[in-house]
Amino acid sequence: MMPLKPFMILIMTILTFQSCRKNNDKIELAFEKEFSDSIKKNNAELFKYNYDELTPQKSYFVNSKLRFLKVHLGPELGSIDAKIYFDEKTKSIKKNVLRIIEVEDWKTEKLVDTIFVIYPNEKITHAYVNNKLATNKFNKRVYNWNKEFINNLKTDTEEKYNSR
Repeated sequence: MMPLKPFMILIMTILTFQSCRKNNDKIELAFEKEFSDSIKKNNAELFKYNYDELTPQKSYFVNSKLRFLKVHLGPELGSIDAKIYFDEKTKSIKKNVLRIIEVEDWKTEKLVDTIFVIYPNEKITHAYVNNKLATNKFNKRVYNWNKEFINNLKTDTEEKYNSR
């Protein structure tokens, strides 16, 4: 039987993480549905492949081109999930729904949950906190932060898909 103090700490930690994760869950569900509906509408084909073993991905192809990409990154103290739409004509990122959950305060283990919806061509970034739009100012730092990684992942995934 587990001693009471470690058990209580475990329960409090679980409750803290659950309550913080629900911070943007309502809006995340809407973005998840939109992503799934886009995949279905375009008859996109799932291709099972991981560019990086530590970065699980789901790749969806239309006409031999990567059109939809879902990626999960698990940094040490948080998580990052992205749903990326690629423009079929320009092959560039059309939209990136990026959910970042990170530790704000190490002592209290308080988490910050932010969803960024980035439209690179229009230079627009919507940031959501507590299921509400917090800002719609373009955030170049968030956009540039993973742009190169996504482009490398896209190129490699398309090469693997087309060499099958």
